[in-house]
Amino acid sequence: MRNNWSIFLSCCIIVIFLYNKIKTTEPKTDDKPDLDPLNLFVGSAHIVDFEVNNTNTIILNSMAEDTNTGIERTQTTIPLYCLSDKNEKVKPHFYLTDGGQGCSWKNYFVECQFQKVVNSLKLVDNDGYGPEIPLRRPIERKIPLVACLSRSFYFDNWQVLFTALEMYNVMGVSEFSMNIMSINDNIYKVLQLYQQALNLTINPGIVMPMINGKDPNKNSDVMNQIMNNNECLFDYREAAEFLFFVDIDDLIVSDNGNLLDKARELRIRYPYAAGYEFFWKTSEYIHFPSPPLFSIKNMFDGLVVLAPHHSGKSIVVPKRIDRSKLHYVRAMKFKEKPVKSIILPMTEGFTVHFRYEKNIQSTITKLNPGSAADSKGALHYLRNTTVKLLQNIKAARYDNVESQHSVSTSSIQAAHNNFQNRLNDASFYSLVQQLPSELYFVEQFKSCLKKVPPSTIEKPTCASMKYCDIKVNDKVKCTQVKIKYSGYAYRHINVFLATESELVQNMDCNLKVPYVDYVSRVATVLKKHMQ
Repeated sequence: MRNNWSIFLSCCIIVIFLYNKIKTTEPKTDDKPDLDPLNLFVGSAHIVDFEVNNTNTIILNSMAEDTNTGIERTQTTIPLYCLSDKNEKVKPHFYLTDGGQGCSWKNYFVECQFQKVVNSLKLVDNDGYGPEIPLRRPIERKIPLVACLSRSFYFDNWQVLFTALEMYNVMGVSEFSMNIMSINDNIYKVLQLYQQALNLTINPGIVMPMINGKDPNKNSDVMNQIMNNNECLFDYREAAEFLFFVDIDDLIVSDNGNLLDKARELRIRYPYAAGYEFFWKTSEYIHFPSPPLFSIKNMFDGLVVLAPHHSGKSIVVPKRIDRSKLHYVRAMKFKEKPVKSIILPMTEGFTVHFRYEKNIQSTITKLNPGSAADSKGALHYLRNTTVKLLQNIKAARYDNVESQHSVSTSSIQAAHNNFQNRLNDASFYSLVQQLPSELYFVEQFKSCLKKVPPSTIEKPTCASMKYCDIKVNDKVKCTQVKIKYSGYAYRHINVFLATESELVQNMDCNLKVPYVDYVSRVATVLKKHMQ
């Protein structure tokens, strides 16, 4: 019995000693620590070749919260170490990549430079406490042109999405990547059929967890768009000859009808450019109230240009940039030097912005919904109404040159034919007929925009979800991301990351933002010392 008590007391003394040691040790840093802890969310981690000093670089694609006084973080490192599977420990470099002015959560990189090749990574303190962070390896096969589609959340505007996919497909895009947070379930089912047909990769979107009782996603610029774009950039940076980041309602077009050929032509003319910018043409389009009325050709027949803009979207040479941007690469730097950006005249190319939709008033609800004949009659009426409306729009556009979209007619016809051919497949046709007629979420986002206050230099506005109160319909099902998170609390920094992420179908459409499970510091370090 005495021996058992001796063993027990010895264990207690060891535990107390190690606990006190754990509480008082932390990595040294040259920077004066912030008065308030740094909350850091790591969205993804990437092996990156920046071709600098023969080092092996890891980028942690992250977001961090402003200080308690509401300013961005200016420190150049964090009080942690990057630890590789070769047991190489280095101090990370921490820096702002995009301000998201007015937002309390901004985009940062944590950069770790190793001398040896890295296969796995931990972010630890002196005692080895901290997470192992999954590394995304870059795609290595060569891909001519990649489209990084904007992350989708509360998404139901399928007519614009499928128009963009079909048009980009015939205009030279080799592969698509799309991050999904929340999307109408029936739209997702159609996207699954597009995966193989168009080389479409679908990833779970990056969503932050609840932190300190608050939802940081409502205080980040346009719902974490930069962080999701960065993931696409680093996935394809080594593989893609050209790449572009594009909102789903943006369609980049060129005078020759082929974006890949145009990009190659521009690279010959401007061999040192990092990007080629296609100015916007803000446009109005027809929202068709029933899937049978939709076609690619009808979308462009009803398209009216409202106004040109002096900014737009860029096709980039990915090896000449080190981060993504929402729009263009003007004013960007790479390796401390400004990158070269070429602005195209609209005669060579532009970006159609499907900004405003015009609804055709449906009469179906005025008819007896229980009568099949009435239903057919309503569809016939809507079809005739649509034809007359499109004829009127084309006639008005013919008389007003500035309202003409000038998109290649051969590209439109090819995309139209491809979509119509897909409808010959029974599964594709059945799913398309089940797509929503009413844009339930689009209408709510239009209301949100009216609530966003104007942004000024003195008082910038955070374009975020905090101005939106999205209502969900129990009858509408969504596919949405489901994530498990872990949290690690240190003395001057809290680190959060996703440990599991998947897309789940047939859920309600309320995007879930769960709380974090913290990993015990004491248990982790005791386990290490006991080994």
